[in-house]
Amino acid sequence: MALPLLSSSRFVCDPLPQVGRFREHRYLRPVRIPTPSSTILCTSLLFRRRVSGPWSKGRSSIGFAVRSSADVGNGVCVQDSAETLESLRQAIDRVGGKSEELDDALLLRFLRELSFNIEEAAKAIAKHQEWRASFLPNGYILESEISGELNAKKSYLQGQDRKGHPILLILGCKHVPNKEDFEEFKRFIVYAIEKAVKVAPADGKLVGIIDLKDYGFKNLDSRGFIAGFDILQSHYPQRVEKLFMVNVPLIFNGLWKVVSPFIKDAVREKIVFVDNKKLQETLLADIDADQLPSDYGGSGELILLQDAAVPNWPPVTQ
Repeated sequence: MALPLLSSSRFVCDPLPQVGRFREHRYLRPVRIPTPSSTILCTSLLFRRRVSGPWSKGRSSIGFAVRSSADVGNGVCVQDSAETLESLRQAIDRVGGKSEELDDALLLRFLRELSFNIEEAAKAIAKHQEWRASFLPNGYILESEISGELNAKKSYLQGQDRKGHPILLILGCKHVPNKEDFEEFKRFIVYAIEKAVKVAPADGKLVGIIDLKDYGFKNLDSRGFIAGFDILQSHYPQRVEKLFMVNVPLIFNGLWKVVSPFIKDAVREKIVFVDNKKLQETLLADIDADQLPSDYGGSGELILLQDAAVPNWPPVTQ
């Protein structure tokens, strides 16, 4: 049976009904595969299951079911997504990367971030591998390497939203620019992201809440914001489900004008500046009350990032 072609986007799409709002999703996601003729397209079937419990996430993987060589008219056909990933792996090896060290999920995140441009994704991934080898020589960030940042008690791993995404909460009023060791701050950002995504659902994403209540001049840190977004965009693409900015003071407007030009559209569209009058309403629309502390309309307790019990953390490295 021929698949319908959406003329507006030239994507092949054959949607399946959604089964269960949060328990299980089953649908076809259209993806563009760049080729010289720009006519090779592919559809992928994504399965995800959420298991109840704060950190009892189902480790179901993303699987792909593709109708190979299906004639959909206009000279367009559907090709196996495995061919795309293999092409990307070959491109990574050509530019000096090591594709055998990478799983398909990471490849797909970079592909989506770069609009399925295989050559650009290959360069970005090779650069990411080089960065990771130098910045994380142990395979992960040791807490002893970021003791100053952790002792500030400004970061919390606060349950999950209704889709199972872990919630990373940062209290801006407890942040002071690290002028003595800026690399420690960058290591802290990496530690926070990597620990949070360890308990992410199949899509590998997290929800961030940056609370700027009582944020003052001593907390202003455009350099820190720019570095944080750069790390997120360059090395953890497609990792943010939403980023809530709450209790934003007027003093932050000037800083944001400096920072915002460095934020890519893919991340910018995930950022939500929350109206103070609608704080609880906005957060509770995505997050159950027992997953939020009382300051945000919930009943949960704050859990320091370093104290959060995360399975397989610290990670086992070879």
